[in-house]
Amino acid sequence: MGAVFASAIAATQRRSPSAKLDDMTLMREYASFLCRSPGWHAVWPPVASIAEVGDYGVFHEGVFVRFGNIRDDFDIDPDPRQTESTSVSLTSASVRMIRQQAGANVNAFTAADVEARLVVELSRGNSFVLRAQRVDGTTMQSMMSVAAALKLIPAWRRSWYVVSTAYVGAPVVLLATKHSDTVVTISGKASQLLQFETQGAFDAGVSLQASHDLALELRGKRGPIAVRVFRLGLFGLVPKSVDTGPDAVADDAVELDVPADEPEDAF
Repeated sequence: MGAVFASAIAATQRRSPSAKLDDMTLMREYASFLCRSPGWHAVWPPVASIAEVGDYGVFHEGVFVRFGNIRDDFDIDPDPRQTESTSVSLTSASVRMIRQQAGANVNAFTAADVEARLVVELSRGNSFVLRAQRVDGTTMQSMMSVAAALKLIPAWRRSWYVVSTAYVGAPVVLLATKHSDTVVTISGKASQLLQFETQGAFDAGVSLQASHDLALELRGKRGPIAVRVFRLGLFGLVPKSVDTGPDAVADDAVELDVPADEPEDAF
């Protein structure tokens, strides 16, 4: 299973030491950014990753690294069910937004058919703006029954996490910068920028310019953005909080009794 983990981060490992460090810092900051507000755990890269209920893996730099799915690898049905849809609108604390409509600063855009622009000032490096008009969740019907089945798998490791809920956003707009003092200018009609701010929609008539190259620039894509997880533990079926360091997660872990002599290898 270590080979799977190695291949999952191989692209990062092959880069120069400084580029690798920048990428890891960006991943770690994005994971903290996403976890602070809705309590989700990040997948990386967002939207382009595979993330499904029943996936299992570990955390690297705060983001979930998928090894496989318990249905395919252990013949355990995660029994996924759809949950109620929601939306997401998250902005880093260091980000300032200036709205201009018909040549004047405004507090909010209207649905008017006039020229407008949104100036996004990202004063700190590793800052993010995330919008998704619709977020569809798929969740495991019973974590407890899945945990009981996993307990019977000799090869299972307590350090592996299982995805209990996966969230797919559409359309997703994500802007991220590694550089401090980055200014992003989004121009279009006021009605289009209103849709961007309230729904995450990025119409074809909207243009974007940035003072520095953006580390991530997703416009109107659909794909996985976050997961919730659990894992097996030592002390029964109780909620468990784990530390929030770069290789850990903050909540949604479930403990189930396992034999005391089970090895604790990470992968």
